[in-house]
Amino acid sequence: ESQVDQESLVAALDLSHQWQIDHVVDMLRQALAKNLNPETFQEICEAGLRLQVPELIAACRYFASSNKVIRERFDGRKYSQAVQAMLGECFGLAQAPAKKRPRLAF
Repeated sequence: ESQVDQESLVAALDLSHQWQIDHVVDMLRQALAKNLNPETFQEICEAGLRLQVPELIAACRYFASSNKVIRERFDGRKYSQAVQAMLGECFGLAQAPAKKRPRLAF
C-alpha cells in the first residue's frame, strides 16, 4: 500500500512542479521527506535531484548521513549515477572525474 502511495506522491510532485504550483510542491516535499526510508530513498532522492528541490535534497542528505543501510548500498554502488554522486558529496567522498584517455595525434 505504501509503495502505491509513494509512487503517487512522486507523480504528483512531478506534475505540481511542472505546473509551478508551489504550495502543492511544498506539501508533497514535506510528505516525501517524512516517508524516507531505505526502500523509498532512491526514488525520492532521484525526484528531488531531477526537479532540483533543495529542501527535498537536503532531507535526503540528512537521512543518508545517519543511515547504515544507505551507506552500505552506496558502497555497493546500488544507486543511480545521480544519487551516487550526491551521496559521494554527502559522505565526503566526491569522486574525481574519470581519467580521460590521451588524444592520438595524427
